[in-house]
Amino acid sequence: MVNNLCDFYNLLGRLEGRQYIETFISYNVSLINAKLKPSITLTVKKKDAKGTFYLWNTHGKQCIDKMNLCHIVLKEDKENFILLIYDYYQLKKCLVNPENNRFLKMIGYHNTNNIEDVLAELQERYAECNCPHELGIFLGYPINDVKSFIDNPKKKCLLCGYWKVYSNKEEAKKMFRRFDDARNNAICSIVEKCSIDVSL
Repeated sequence: MVNNLCDFYNLLGRLEGRQYIETFISYNVSLINAKLKPSITLTVKKKDAKGTFYLWNTHGKQCIDKMNLCHIVLKEDKENFILLIYDYYQLKKCLVNPENNRFLKMIGYHNTNNIEDVLAELQERYAECNCPHELGIFLGYPINDVKSFIDNPKKKCLLCGYWKVYSNKEEAKKMFRRFDDARNNAICSIVEKCSIDVSL
C-alpha cells in the first residue's frame, strides 16, 4: 500500500489541468465508488501550485456528475472550501436507517426523511460550529462510535483509523482492511490508466 501510495502521489505531482483534478477526485471518492462509504469530505485549497480551486470550478463538477455523484459545499473561507461528495442513494439509505434517523431527530434535525433538508441543516450546523460531530453519520461511521465520541471526545478509543473506534474493534479492523484494499485497487487502476494515457 505504501509503495503504491508513493507511486500515486508521484504521478499526481506530474499531472496538470483536467487530468490532475479528475485523478485527484477519483482517488478521493474511491471508497464511495466501492460502495463502502456513502460520502466523503474533500478540502480544496483556493491557492496552491496546481490551481486546484480553478480546476474544480472548470472541470471538477463535471467529473463528479460523470460519476453519478452529488456534492454540497459545507464551508468556504478565504483559504479553502470543504465539500461533501456523496452517492445520493447510499447516503439516503444511511440516513433513513432507523437508528441513525432517530439519533438525528434527537439532536435537533427536523425533516430527517428528506435528504435535501437534512443536508441543508448539516450545512447550517457546519457554519455554526465547524464540523459538527454528527458528520460521522453522514460519512457512514457506526452510530455507536459517533455517539461515544459526542458523549466524551476525550475518551480513550480502542482503535484509531478511518474513524475513532469505541466498540466492535475487530469488526472495525475488517472494515479498515476493506477500505485499504479498495483504495489500493483504485490507485493501481489510476496509475495504470494514466500510464497508458501518457504513452499514447
